[in-house]
Amino acid sequence: MPPLAELGIVPFRPDATLEVAAITKNSAASMGNLRVGDEIVMVDGETITSWQQLVNLIQQSANKSLQFSVKRQDSMVLLTVTPQGRTV
Repeated sequence: MPPLAELGIVPFRPDATLEVAAITKNSAASMGNLRVGDEIVMVDGETITSWQQLVNLIQQSANKSLQFSVKRQDSMVLLTVTPQGRTV
């Protein structure tokens, strides 16, 4: 059981779209041609339903190319994005 559920707490989780709001210059996203307004639909064939799911997938994939399927305006676009690993 998740820790908050054990306390009897249900966190507020507003519905958030998977739309890209900003792109950092010289980032993996910019080099992979993601654009502001793109809606992330799938990564490596896995349907993405939350930002946390996307974060987990990216954390497990440093320096590995990922195939992003994004909705751009009225079209589906396939992009290759390679998350950069970080030294901790």
